[in-house]
Amino acid sequence: MTRSLTCALLVCWLCNTILVASQQAELLSQLPKHYFWNEVTGDTQYEDPGDVPLHDEEGNCFWLDDSGQRLEEDPNAGKYAWVETWSEEHNRPYYYDQANHISTWDKPADLAWRRVYLPDEPESNAQPETAADSTLA
Repeated sequence: MTRSLTCALLVCWLCNTILVASQQAELLSQLPKHYFWNEVTGDTQYEDPGDVPLHDEEGNCFWLDDSGQRLEEDPNAGKYAWVETWSEEHNRPYYYDQANHISTWDKPADLAWRRVYLPDEPESNAQPETAADSTLA
């Protein structure tokens, strides 16, 4: 094989490798960064079930208003049947259904959705290819 043909094949291989890596990066950037998990029912889904709180590093819930400002209380809580309320007497949350006027200590499924973040990069057992591993025949 002539040297110019070898160089041409190497250039084609490198261009193809860069193109494939670029396409993979584009596809990965389009994947969801999180999914939603219901801690009562165990259900999971990618579609936002509505008004799921964010959590900070300490695990505290918060919401964001339209301008991106942090809110400690759900600004839409009045729109939902179930609301979480605090019992000073028992020092724990309880849940009140505003539509049916009932309360319970057990968290209802409607309030049990959590945002679960996916790792930034998928884990892989494949070892990166080194220059020594790739040779032209």
